[in-house]
Amino acid sequence: MAELQDAWLAHVRFTEDEDGLFEELVADNPEAAASEVDHLRRDLRGPSLGHGRAGELLGADGAGPAEPRLRDALKAVGSRSTPTASGALKLLYNVYSVDPTGGG
Repeated sequence: MAELQDAWLAHVRFTEDEDGLFEELVADNPEAAASEVDHLRRDLRGPSLGHGRAGELLGADGAGPAEPRLRDALKAVGSRSTPTASGALKLLYNVYSVDPTGGG
């Protein structure tokens, strides 16, 4: 879980830090990017909270795959990450007219 959380935090830094991807997108096309970047910034917080909760549960006595709270926390990470990824792909397409999925 710690490696997943570290990777997520690296992703957040890449997108949100000064001179990061979000600033670049807004500079390149403010009309297409400004409001969506604000939305994505809020969305990035959800998975971060879920990682922390799952990490706490993994460290608890009796933690394992049968623990319903752990399963719920991990599902929450995934369900919060999917809309964020979809929004990010849409934003990249709207700003640069490029499909980062390779779909055309």
